[in-house]
Amino acid sequence: LLRLSACLAGAMLLSCGLVVLSWIGQDDGRHTFGHTG
Repeated sequence: LLRLSACLAGAMLLSCGLVVLSWIGQDDGRHTFGHTG
């Protein structure tokens, strides 16, 4: 359970970081992704 909780915490931290980064660079990220894709 400890390992599972640790993995979940790490995953949540990573996802939160990605969400924050994408939210901050919303315009740049989405525009570049859309144009490249």
